[in-house]
Amino acid sequence: MTPNIANAQQLSFYETQKQALQGNASAQFNLGVIYDEGKGVVQSNSEALRWYNKAVAQGHKSAQYNLALMYAHGQGVRQDYAKVFELMIKAAEQNDADSQFYCAMMYEKGQGVDRDEKAANTWYLKAANNNHKDAQATLAKYYFNGSNGLTKDRSQALMWLKKAAENGHEQSKLLLESLEKSV
Repeated sequence: MTPNIANAQQLSFYETQKQALQGNASAQFNLGVIYDEGKGVVQSNSEALRWYNKAVAQGHKSAQYNLALMYAHGQGVRQDYAKVFELMIKAAEQNDADSQFYCAMMYEKGQGVDRDEKAANTWYLKAANNNHKDAQATLAKYYFNGSNGLTKDRSQALMWLKKAAENGHEQSKLLLESLEKSV
């Protein structure tokens, strides 16, 4: 006799909770996600924050990213962009592409950190090299226009546009098709 899905989820939750209580950072992160999204439990910002914070204390990059998003959206906490940047940069330095892209945007906008085009471009490049399609598309645009502190460079623009399209960036696919038809 096989257990039904609800029983399997309940067992999985209790096993995750047990491991989290024993200090397993991945389990703490997973428990944070469970409470954050209300997967099989009542959604609880306070419980999500509790478990993300425990995983963050152990340097868990995905927990750093998710906790940063909670601060960015004011989800269960006061919105605090300085805290968002503090958490994002930690995850970005651990090679998390989403965090690298987020740091780039924060530097570009001066949100939670002083505005710095050079730092923004450095993080866009790191994220793009980490196959982040939005970072690739952003670099393509900046190289094409010669904006955000980057020199106009058609070959760099096309290279990043192609990479973004290959990674599923829809606008880049359409733009690339349009450019190829006009040649």
